[in-house]
Amino acid sequence: IEQAVIRCESALEGHPEFAHYTEQLSNMMQHLIGAAQPRVQKAEFVQLLRHMADSTKKAKAFAKKLYEDYRSKTCNIGDAYRRFDEFTAEVAEAAQQNEDLPDLSPVELQLCHDEYRDDEEVRCIWEQSGVETSLMMQDSMNPMFSGSGSSGPKSPVSDGKGNKLKCSEVVEMQELMVDEMKRMTEQVMLCHRDDPGRTWKAEVTIQMVQALASAAVERRYGTSAEEMTLAGFQHAQMLQRNERFARASEKQQEILMMLARFCGQDISSGSRE
Repeated sequence: IEQAVIRCESALEGHPEFAHYTEQLSNMMQHLIGAAQPRVQKAEFVQLLRHMADSTKKAKAFAKKLYEDYRSKTCNIGDAYRRFDEFTAEVAEAAQQNEDLPDLSPVELQLCHDEYRDDEEVRCIWEQSGVETSLMMQDSMNPMFSGSGSSGPKSPVSDGKGNKLKCSEVVEMQELMVDEMKRMTEQVMLCHRDDPGRTWKAEVTIQMVQALASAAVERRYGTSAEEMTLAGFQHAQMLQRNERFARASEKQQEILMMLARFCGQDISSGSRE
């Protein structure tokens, strides 16, 4: 098989079905490697989850305060970017100072959770850590692994507000998310026009725009990004047939791609100057 793949490399390069199965095989290998790794001790796992919960709490508080300052015009988009960039650097520095914490992949996190899920302390801190939503997203992208969830514990967040949101509300929130991202992207462009020497990092800019837009949605609907994500999974079949949701999702991707292109162009133009 490997020899056949090498011979047909050029023909398979742009084949979507081949790319899909290649990605599935890669995910399966990651899952098998993770399953073969020895589990970290419960104390180490809890320590890691506490660190993740603390980081999630700080990030949410920071994004909420930043949005309120931006909304009240206490700071403009340029100031918001500077503060977001500084916060991102602080988070990265804090992560380096916690090198003693175990470095676990998403698969290893889930396997450790399965190992210690009957422990009350683990159940509580797992919910606070915010890991559940990201793992659910990965499961939705890799359905071959999501079947393991049927024998696992019920997701703690499935009992929350996300479970009560209607499909129409998810559509409205997605449209608001896109509207806010569009407005903020326009402000980024205007700020760049007024201050062309400023550098805009793609990763920081995109995360900032998404965080501010999510804060705007939460302020309007009282629904967190995690709850919105969960509701999106629960109404996935209906949302796939909803034209308004499809248009908003497509527009969101266009905005993200435009931001990525803008930041790349900004850096290259700055180097020419």
